[in-house]
Amino acid sequence: MSIVLTEEELVALTGYKLATMQLDRLRKDGFYRARMGRRGVILERSHYDAVTRGEDSTSAAPRKVANLSHLTDSNPKWIGTKSHAFHENRLREREEHAAQLVAEAEAVKSATEARLKAEREHRDKMRPIHRAALVRHHAAKRRVAMLKRTPPWANQAAIRAVYDEALRLTRETGVEHHVDHIVPLQGELVSGLHVENNLQVLPWRENILKRNHFEVDA
Repeated sequence: MSIVLTEEELVALTGYKLATMQLDRLRKDGFYRARMGRRGVILERSHYDAVTRGEDSTSAAPRKVANLSHLTDSNPKWIGTKSHAFHENRLREREEHAAQLVAEAEAVKSATEARLKAEREHRDKMRPIHRAALVRHHAAKRRVAMLKRTPPWANQAAIRAVYDEALRLTRETGVEHHVDHIVPLQGELVSGLHVENNLQVLPWRENILKRNHFEVDA
């Protein structure tokens, strides 16, 4: 599609074949940018579309809206002419284009929502698996640390007795008790051993708050 109206379109729009009469008709209808060229009247298609919509983005001040009252459907002479068919086709093309844009936007929106929903469902499905894997990892890491920090002379019976005591207190009080290392096995300043005299039974909350902390006397 050319950037200017063709001669056939100008004739259909103005009803005249003579260039001077076409220009006069266009100026009266509000197409102020219409001008005379070497081969006839020049009317930019973008300007035509803007004026017929009642707007002109290139003008600094409001311009006269095109007077197309002689081309309305209420005028019997207008219906059935080439100019009428031209305007009807232009209107139909714009409506089809707008409907296509809306359909494409809806399709993109639906695809995005479906993708985000699938991602959320996958995260929710994998979250317990990841949590369980993390718990197993920390438990295995702690068992390795305990094995490394258990000397050959450690009293295994006494160590088991401390764990049995934690289990007994949990059952009697209803509050979970943990076996804690007084001097942490992997402390920042010092590391203790996994032996009976380095073990103590604490309620789970106190053990969680203590974490890997140990005060070293100066």
